Amino acid sequence: MESEKQAFTRSKSMSRYKLESSTATLESAKSLLERISIDWQNIEKRIQKNKDGTVTNPVKLIGLSGDADTKQIGQKLNLLADKSRTEGQYEEIGTLYGFTLLVKTEVSQKEGISIRDNRFLFREKEI
Repeated sequence: MESEKQAFTRSKSMSRYKLESSTATLESAKSLLERISIDWQNIEKRIQKNKDGTVTNPVKLIGLSGDADTKQIGQKLNLLADKSRTEGQYEEIGTLYGFTLLVKTEVSQKEGISIRDNRFLFREKEI
């Protein structure tokens, strides 16, 4: 009986831990969903469309002319992805729909080797 009681107590503790962990994961996911939903609503308010309903591409990158086409923009973004070294700081690279476009170099270690990864982000333009 004593060993069955211990097994029951252990099982009950593990179940309680799993419930708390699952609850925390759920709350975190809900919070993330709320933030993403707010961001999506903000973007949808700003999206511009052509007369035929297609979404325009008003990306403006620093160092490119205002009438740059999507191929030129893509080439510039690929260059930034390969060559940017921001030392962990956010660096402004352009604008889109009133948002500031940024690049940030993040460094991680894998098997003793430093790996640099450039992340593209956007934030609401500061007024």
